[in-house]
Amino acid sequence: MSHRVSTFLLKTASHLLAALSPIVLLSPAWAQSVQPAQRTPLIQPQDIIPPQVPQPRLPEAPIQLPPLEQLLPQPTPQPPPETPTNVPDTIFVRRIEVVGSTVFSAADFDKVTRKYTIAI
Repeated sequence: MSHRVSTFLLKTASHLLAALSPIVLLSPAWAQSVQPAQRTPLIQPQDIIPPQVPQPRLPEAPIQLPPLEQLLPQPTPQPPPETPTNVPDTIFVRRIEVVGSTVFSAADFDKVTRKYTIAI
């Protein structure tokens, strides 16, 4: 870069700064940052007044409900299921099969259930 060009640029920048300096110094942002911070007074807890909340209105008289029989109809009684009378005294189990166990193996279940099953 030649000496003439650099001198020209330096003079131009200097003139530009001189022209803009009043704008920068008088701008609101500059004024706000230069002024000392104002302290806001501290509010004491005893000075805080909570907002007034309106109280809900209660009904003048309690609501009268219909009798329980009208609200929940009574079910008709069902006779108990008949107990079969021809059940043998002993029941034989041929096999117990546990499906989907992820905790115990088939061998573990075989040890526990062996005494309850009969061999065929």
